[in-house]
Amino acid sequence: MSNKKPALEALAKLAGISSRAGAAASLYFDAQYTGVKMSHADVLVGLSEAEREETKHYLDMIDFLMLARAID
Repeated sequence: MSNKKPALEALAKLAGISSRAGAAASLYFDAQYTGVKMSHADVLVGLSEAEREETKHYLDMIDFLMLARAID
């Protein structure tokens, strides 16, 4: 868990994302888009409570987009 915080901060910086929550959501999106199995719980590990709440909204939107993509 201690390695995840710097990794998310680095991902956020490289991707131009302003928060670790956004970086976590980006990681989840990439996993879903490429077919890698990753759960919401996997993404939320190591985030603060506020970051978890923010990330949950992003993850729900990503799940909706992936569902729409599968239907289309």
